[in-house]
Amino acid sequence: KSPSFMVSSDKQIWYCFGACGEGGDIFKFLQKAESLEFVEALNVLADKAGVLLSKISKKDTSHKSKILAINELAKKYFEKALFQTQSGKKALEYLKDRGINEKSVKNFNLGYAPNNWKGLTKFLTKTGFSKEDIIDAGLTVKSSNAEYDRFRARIIFPIFSVAGKVIGFTGRTLINEDAKYINSPQTVIYDKSNVIFGLHQAKGDIIKEDSVVIVEGNIDVVMSNQSGVLNVVAVSGTSLTEGHLKILRRYTKNLIFCFDSDNAGILASKRAIGLAYRLGFNIKALALKVYKDPADLIKGKGEKAWQNLISKSENAFEFLWEILIKDKNIKDIEVKKEIIIELFEVLQYIVSKVETSYWKQEISKRLEARESDLEEEWDNIIKGKKVKTESIKNENKLPKTSKDRLTFDKQHLVAIYFKYSKLFTDNDIKSKVYNIIKKEFKSWHISKKELKLKAEIMWPEKYLANKELNRIINDFKHIDRKQKVVSSLELENE
Repeated sequence: KSPSFMVSSDKQIWYCFGACGEGGDIFKFLQKAESLEFVEALNVLADKAGVLLSKISKKDTSHKSKILAINELAKKYFEKALFQTQSGKKALEYLKDRGINEKSVKNFNLGYAPNNWKGLTKFLTKTGFSKEDIIDAGLTVKSSNAEYDRFRARIIFPIFSVAGKVIGFTGRTLINEDAKYINSPQTVIYDKSNVIFGLHQAKGDIIKEDSVVIVEGNIDVVMSNQSGVLNVVAVSGTSLTEGHLKILRRYTKNLIFCFDSDNAGILASKRAIGLAYRLGFNIKALALKVYKDPADLIKGKGEKAWQNLISKSENAFEFLWEILIKDKNIKDIEVKKEIIIELFEVLQYIVSKVETSYWKQEISKRLEARESDLEEEWDNIIKGKKVKTESIKNENKLPKTSKDRLTFDKQHLVAIYFKYSKLFTDNDIKSKVYNIIKKEFKSWHISKKELKLKAEIMWPEKYLANKELNRIINDFKHIDRKQKVVSSLELENE
């Protein structure tokens, strides 16, 4: 008991006599202290007390527990390999060259996956886990001919849940491979659209600072933490999603974006800013300019440079303006039109009408365009798109008859192909899609542009398109149809 905070062990309650004036039981305390939802707090406390929640299937709980145990053991295997193998020591040297010290390596439980096709699989099976469970954990890949370790010759970044459980991994290659980073696949405990790297370590500092810095890479998080900026996180193996932002909103409504300075980073910035505005966040952004990412900045100019850059973060819309006009002649009418469209695509998501009005006036001044003309462009670009979007969303109801359902699936298949053609790597599969386009596309009375827009709206990220493809595959497998256009379709795992 203290002058401002009281806990009654007899009544099992607490109360704060300070400014917040809040109180409650153990669940409420954990919810407030860790920014958890009630169900998450319930699961954490049940786990600590060794209690099995009755409304959860015992089979599901047992399987999830096995996957968590496998991941924890794999983490230790990777850590040991980093410090106690010859190739691991080379990986450690790479980390040191990047500026990461041993304290940070241990703080983030970094490890190394040896260049061995079955090293981890053999280790885990010897400890008593079945190959099926190890495959379900995403650590072993099963092909038609063999089973092998997913992570090989890679530095390993364990991914923790908010409660501190190892739920997945990211591996960074140390040899020349096309895939610089690979991640755990979707599992019963890991969903990359709802996982944030570094949040387990940063959540307290995010609450304390009432802001979070969002970067692209895991190494950026580690280096930032090492430099004393602790309220930093990264999305894990995917673009920023609404799920990520809803999780962060438990801790703060103030975001600072700092994405890489290359073209992909700029594109990610624009998309993330629009999404965050739509959810009502207060947003600032950082321009790295000379350096590619925060890790390079910290290594090149030191900790103070990173700290100073964060303190000078600017309004996100101002940041967008600067990157859009860079190296462009804004006197040119075509350039003006292009910039207006890009800015309006983000401006439409700003919740505050006052802020929206302010930026319309600023765009008018800076581009020397009349406000009345801008308003007309706004109506054409934004209102017209919203009508089209609603129309497309309303079309997303599954038809009842098999014949209509088949056409529906084919249209979705072609739409996904137009937007995410790289998912279709098999030539036979491509020819089947081409066949649909050749024979049936015209009869749909839908343009390629409309189908591509449909894909952008319904599946804004590749993993969502993968899910829809899985649904189509499942339909073709279980419903007797004459035209099995994608019966042999195999998706890439992401």
